[in-house]
Amino acid sequence: MSEKTLSRRFSSSTGINFNEWKSRRKILLAISLLQEGKTVKYVSASLGYNDPSAFIAMFKKRMGIPPGQLV
Repeated sequence: MSEKTLSRRFSSSTGINFNEWKSRRKILLAISLLQEGKTVKYVSASLGYNDPSAFIAMFKKRMGIPPGQLV
């Protein structure tokens, strides 16, 4: 199956594209880790961010608050 076909089937089945799904999954994982008491630096590294400020910006854009204010 081609990547394009897989992408269409994923969107058809879920109602969202794969990149949006990955982004939502990262947010849910970040929230879970932050609620466990993990640091923002730890969470950002766990999600594959080289720079915690990039993670903070993404989180704030998606959630409306910086991750440090979640807990």
